[in-house]
Amino acid sequence: EVEVKNTGNTPQNVTFSIIDFDQSWYALNATNASLLSGKTAGFKITFSIGDVAVKDYTGQYYAIGTNKITKNFTLRVLPAPAKQLEINDTFALYKADAVNLEMEINKSRANGINVTLAEEKLKDLKSKIEQAENYIKAGDYFSAYQLFTDIKTLMDDTKSELAKAKAVVEAGKK
Repeated sequence: EVEVKNTGNTPQNVTFSIIDFDQSWYALNATNASLLSGKTAGFKITFSIGDVAVKDYTGQYYAIGTNKITKNFTLRVLPAPAKQLEINDTFALYKADAVNLEMEINKSRANGINVTLAEEKLKDLKSKIEQAENYIKAGDYFSAYQLFTDIKTLMDDTKSELAKAKAVVEAGKK
């Protein structure tokens, strides 16, 4: 609930509104209030956004009376239970891929390939995976999900560095 107070000396009619959000995402209990000097009105906002991306959305609300007051706010969309299951599945795949990638790096190192750059990327990858795992264990699926782009990028970068290291060896054989 957003409270608006008339800090002036005269009664005011106040209009309340939200901008930067689709109007189908929210409902207001009221959009207008008449306020005597020193009195407060509450505007209750109920969000119902449906199936949208799990992320933070920024918006503004404003109250117009004698003055216009604008405030920024953030609406955080959390994963629904079905999305949490999807996050668990995706995380399990990332974790298994990282284990397989580490085994491939170890095998390449054992075969005399310089995999130093791949190992550095793998270290960063494992750190992000550990962070995501800790978030999931704490029930913070939002934060875990936010790490997935970084994990995917680090996974690709690690594979790329390993491929480059193997290519150097193959080029040397020719």
